Amino acid sequence: MTDNGQAAAIGIGVATLVVGTAAYVFAKRPETPDNNNIRDLEGKTVCITGGNVGIGRATAEALSKRGASKILIGCRNVASARDGICQDIDRCDAFALDLSDPLSINSFAESIANHTSRSGLHMLINNAGAMIAEHDKQTTDGWDRSIAVNHLGWVALTQKLLPLLEKTAENATNNQTVRIINVGSKLERRAVLPQDKNSAPAWDEWMQSSPVPYKVFPAYAKAKFAMTSMTFLWAKQFEEQPDNRIKMIMVSPGVVHTSLSRFMPLWQRILSWPIRRFVMRTPQKGAETVIYAATSPDAVSGAYYSDCADIRNKELCSEASMSPEIGQQIWEATMRALDKRKQD
Repeated sequence: MTDNGQAAAIGIGVATLVVGTAAYVFAKRPETPDNNNIRDLEGKTVCITGGNVGIGRATAEALSKRGASKILIGCRNVASARDGICQDIDRCDAFALDLSDPLSINSFAESIANHTSRSGLHMLINNAGAMIAEHDKQTTDGWDRSIAVNHLGWVALTQKLLPLLEKTAENATNNQTVRIINVGSKLERRAVLPQDKNSAPAWDEWMQSSPVPYKVFPAYAKAKFAMTSMTFLWAKQFEEQPDNRIKMIMVSPGVVHTSLSRFMPLWQRILSWPIRRFVMRTPQKGAETVIYAATSPDAVSGAYYSDCADIRNKELCSEASMSPEIGQQIWEATMRALDKRKQD
């Protein structure tokens, strides 16, 4: 980076810190619902991707306290999870999961099926995500790694676990529901979409290619847009089924200080440290809305929750992500991408 570039970056970092601090101090946030509004989780089995660190770990800890009978973690570093979170909470186990690798997803899904054959699977929390640096922007089979990890991965995993989730829902009693919680980001509003939104080839290219020039946040925003759009459409499909007992819910945890920053360039990590340390939410605070969506009887399928409130139609969620037409394009492009990766 040039001296002028460094000076500009420092200036932007300082300005962002000042503005961010002011916004954090003066912003009015909704009250977090009282825990009495959250149902008991005795007898429930929960699967959390990325449950070993950050928001995922905070969610696992909270659901364990709520009495979850079994918590299954998917992560890249299984030894760390088993020596960490699985030592700190009861009835927890961890299994290897790399969401950029279809074979890893298949293996993880088989492990979950084997460990829930009797108990069923009551909650799938698609929490794992990554901000991918430029040097690691492509998978070994040539796909944009950000899309692979943050979008294609959760879809493939949910499809693999869907028969188990459906069977659990069929056996549910007392109007209880099975839930799929997708952890997104309001950055989806920054996603750059294809110019021709009615062109299937344009969406295929959008799905597979990385932004040019490559930048971390645009790549992440694109993937989270795909997740948000597809969640709305998939939730609607569930709701249209007779006697449906599966809820799919979108969640934004807010701006949280998590290990996602490890994917940022060193200079960005240094400049953003004061913001991450003093302005961003803790993982425990960020997990509150995830927990609400996963447990509250008031949580609505197809909703998008932030600060435990539905943000659809409140200018906090992009209009494009709520478009059924764009959602269908995302759905079809995602299915074609998954089929192509199977063939590769």
